[in-house]
Amino acid sequence: MVDVQRMVFDWAAMQPAAAGLALFGGGLVSGFMGYRLQRVLLGAVNVGVGCLLGWLVAKHFGYPVLLSALGGGALLGFIAVVSGRAALILAGGMLFSGLAGYLGLQLHLPELGVFVALGVGLLAGLGQAALCPRSMGVVLTTLVGAVLLVVGFVSLTAALIPSLGSTFRVWASSWSLVIPVLMGMLVVMCWSIQATAQQGDLRTGPQVGPRHEVS
Repeated sequence: MVDVQRMVFDWAAMQPAAAGLALFGGGLVSGFMGYRLQRVLLGAVNVGVGCLLGWLVAKHFGYPVLLSALGGGALLGFIAVVSGRAALILAGGMLFSGLAGYLGLQLHLPELGVFVALGVGLLAGLGQAALCPRSMGVVLTTLVGAVLLVVGFVSLTAALIPSLGSTFRVWASSWSLVIPVLMGMLVVMCWSIQATAQQGDLRTGPQVGPRHEVS
């Protein structure tokens, strides 16, 4: 089956340092401050997913690739603008499905197993986004942030420190669970920071007002 991770990393390694910096910076913003820009980030995710789906449809049926990709991106982008809830549900379903399929590939599941993982991830993402929209928004932005941080790191190291970049890519291709474990750690860290910032600082004990001096 297609080695998605290797394809993405090979593409990232060919990008200039400025593109890697943009990807890494976008990962920092999405991962640590995504709840502040949730509507914009989810809209961008929907546009990206729409372009990808349009490209896949065009490749399968022989339609013009560019036109189909732009059409898919415009359609899902319009839905995201019209309804933030619909944008959240669509992004949740697509991201969970894609990550479940990616994990299935990394675990070397058979083709049927990968398709089952895609379907289970889709249902889980749709259901979670519909039932728990507040927490799902934070989860999705942390997922996007983790992906961008890893891809941006590959791009930056390939451009600025080639030996480190090539070593990291060799490790990632040699040990199938290196990147999933790394992304899991990043998601946990980013989610804890976002959740704390979204809820505010915890304060314990009685809240004492300003003291008045006794004359």
